[in-house]
Amino acid sequence: MTKPVTVLAALAAVAYAAVGILSITVWEPMAAMPGLSHDEIVAGIAAGGESHSAGATAAVVCLAPGAIAAVALAALAIAGRMRPLTATVWILGIVALGPIAYFWAGFPMGMAVADAFLIGGASRTPVPYALAAVSALAVALVVILCVADARGRLRAAAPVTE
Repeated sequence: MTKPVTVLAALAAVAYAAVGILSITVWEPMAAMPGLSHDEIVAGIAAGGESHSAGATAAVVCLAPGAIAAVALAALAIAGRMRPLTATVWILGIVALGPIAYFWAGFPMGMAVADAFLIGGASRTPVPYALAAVSALAVALVVILCVADARGRLRAAAPVTE
């Protein structure tokens, strides 16, 4: 495992968080209320006695820590304080847990839009499904990397017979 792979994993975690935050704060509300601008939706949420900023804050509070942790892990690997493989597996683990963070991050905004406009709070974009697919891929990569590392360690530890 190389440091550039760890950096790519960290970038994926940051992109995951950014897409999640944009989805929750902009794309989902606009998909729920087609024909309205984002400003009109924010005004409608406020008129309904709800808070767009509380939903946006929840999105950032739930999703940004994973991105920050991923960058910190990559920095540790680059500085030689952690094996790149270890950092990469931890970062992919963060991405794998993304759907849980996304659900909690999106719940306040979904409820604010649903309550303000008297609609259902379900997702209306493919973004959550795409993020879930990325998370599933992260799980598969963790398994592959761990199995490959274990096999390499076993080979290295095996006695030479001649």
